[in-house]
Amino acid sequence: VEVLRGSYGALYGSSAIGGVVNLVSRRGEGPGEFRLSAEGGSFLSHREVFSGSGGDGDADWSFGIAESGTEGPEDRERFRSRSFSGLFGASVAGDGRAEVAVRWLDSTAEDPYDFGNPLPPDDNVRRERQVAAVGLSEPIVEVRLLP
Repeated sequence: VEVLRGSYGALYGSSAIGGVVNLVSRRGEGPGEFRLSAEGGSFLSHREVFSGSGGDGDADWSFGIAESGTEGPEDRERFRSRSFSGLFGASVAGDGRAEVAVRWLDSTAEDPYDFGNPLPPDDNVRRERQVAAVGLSEPIVEVRLLP
């Protein structure tokens, strides 16, 4: 994780004036390895994570799938989040490399506050967020034209 605060974020474009959080997925290496973890707590809080990685000199992969949520201590404080991230790479034309990075997030958070609204409380006040991103790296290949 790389965090650039303030104007340093402009290195990533003119829209990044407040800063940037750059997430770099770890490349897999070695034989395929998988991990599974589960946690639980009060208010039906939970978190489950399944991840894996592997690779050799020609290709590598890593991914993580997670779900978390809670019912919250009060009415209408439910939260749920599901996410996926992955990095898949391979050698291209000898010394070149191509990568595909994938990230997906789906989350919902209910809000128990109606901010002084004189109307009856709305049971449907909540925030939802769905984000998907796919990134491709260019192959780094030197091309020589011979006469």
